Amino acid sequence: MSSSTDIKVKVLVVGDVDGKYKTLHKKLTKINAKYGPFEAALVCAPCPVLDGSIIFPIPVYIVAADDSGADYVPQEMWAAGGELAPNLFFLGSHGVVSLASGLRIAYLSGLHRSPQAFHGLDGAPLRKPDAYPSYYQVPQLDALLMTAARLQASGGFPGVDMLIAPEWPINYAVDAQAPPPGPGSATRVTPALSGVLAALRPRYVVSGGVPGAFFEAPPVANVYAPHATRFVGVAALGNKGKAQALYALNVTPVKALTMAEAAAEGGAARPWPHARYPQLDAVFGPGARPINLAAVAASQEASAPASFFFGGGSEGKRTKPNGGGSGGNPNAIPTAVPSLRIMHIPPPPRAPAPAAPVQKRRVRSRAPRAPSRPCWFCLSSPQVEQHLVASVGTECYLALPKGGLSPGHVLVLPIEHYPSGAGLPATVLSEMGVYKKALAAAAAPEELVMWERHLITKGTSHTHTQVVPVATGSAAKLRAAFAAAAAAEGIAFTPVPDGTALPDIDGVHEWPYIFVEYADGVREICVLRDGVRVGLTFCRGVVAAHLGMPERTSWKECVVGEQDETQLAEQFIARFAPHEPTFEDAE
Repeated sequence: MSSSTDIKVKVLVVGDVDGKYKTLHKKLTKINAKYGPFEAALVCAPCPVLDGSIIFPIPVYIVAADDSGADYVPQEMWAAGGELAPNLFFLGSHGVVSLASGLRIAYLSGLHRSPQAFHGLDGAPLRKPDAYPSYYQVPQLDALLMTAARLQASGGFPGVDMLIAPEWPINYAVDAQAPPPGPGSATRVTPALSGVLAALRPRYVVSGGVPGAFFEAPPVANVYAPHATRFVGVAALGNKGKAQALYALNVTPVKALTMAEAAAEGGAARPWPHARYPQLDAVFGPGARPINLAAVAASQEASAPASFFFGGGSEGKRTKPNGGGSGGNPNAIPTAVPSLRIMHIPPPPRAPAPAAPVQKRRVRSRAPRAPSRPCWFCLSSPQVEQHLVASVGTECYLALPKGGLSPGHVLVLPIEHYPSGAGLPATVLSEMGVYKKALAAAAAPEELVMWERHLITKGTSHTHTQVVPVATGSAAKLRAAFAAAAAAEGIAFTPVPDGTALPDIDGVHEWPYIFVEYADGVREICVLRDGVRVGLTFCRGVVAAHLGMPERTSWKECVVGEQDETQLAEQFIARFAPHEPTFEDAE
């Protein structure tokens, strides 16, 4: 009696070709003749367009890796994929495709544009993110989650057979095993794929992120499937160390496995080492809520690019692409599906804070405090609305506020819970300063006004700095407006001398305060001593009036729906991306 494991599909995985087309053609021809037939070859790095003089013996599918991908892949082909040369196909930016055998392949092109992602396994910094014209960010990762959600909703989705990506998926929370040999400066790794791995449940993850080394990691148990995931890193073709650059797989499609076979495969795997997300549990976990497929289909974006490999629906089935689909892009995010926006890069684990020297008043709040109640702003808190998070550093992050005052209004916050800016350690203050400079560069030619309103509460106040763009040359007018509003309240602002840090200002550890920073470098503070009270919307009201929008003084009157918030966040992320700091130079 035959079993499902009798169904086998042969696939070859190849590392970076690096222009060696004749070598690749020779190897594929020889291997296919001796051990084939192979259904396809998957190349983990870009392969320049051929002139037609070399025709591969089997279909070759590629993803783009670094900045060279922009040279080899036409811009109009980036989103949906296409045929670069006879039997040579670019898969596209991101998605899931089925081969004729039923083998499901998920793919992701480019490098992740994030400060944390541009380091090798040894921690050595790589090139700045600006060097890469081809990259992916939150929208592409979210779209892969939505593709998985649609497949889940269609019923019987056990996962994909393979995920091919240019980078090694290493999360901050992952025990990456012993890193392979080879220079760290040559590696491409990312912490951003933990959510995608959980949702897609690949049996194999293949990457060419370490051109000088071949590496196989022990199998890892999946969160939402009984089978295991195996990682394979293949070396570049023709590398000097002669590390393995081709890897042959003889795979039973995951959808053909019985539950018993899948469970037996995953029984000896090590525990899932990546981040876990409650948002994904609600869709993919036991007792997940149903998804309305009709609503999903109706919400497809008509303007989204059609896929070269497949038209409408959640995925396509091709032995070879035939020149474009007629439907909408299957990777367009359907608005009818519950939001799956997650923090794709969890905050890195933090070492215990060193003991602070006993000097001045900074010792009053040197370590993060646990909030007494759930906090909206602690990045690890379930209360954080992840779709508003725009950038995550080592100590701080950026998020759009609920009910923003104007386009570009953003918050700068510490990742951990600190009640006031006056109690922030020097490392957090330094990184916050880096973020402020980057925001100023992104806002140009406009300038910024920034303020912190510190309240003394029973433990739930999480310090944050409000940042709002205003017209160039507004600093003096805003100072006068703040002075007039303060006089009406019976209070006054005083200038902060240059070189004086906020924690060293008298009274900031004992009383509430309002701290304002202007674009011309002037800083002012008002310490609210002896129980003086000022309305919570004081600062926002001053800036709203200056902008000619006094009706937007209350944030509660400006709240929009989650879909609109998500769109605003994505627009801000796109504007800020060229200026997003790496923190390598933070003091």
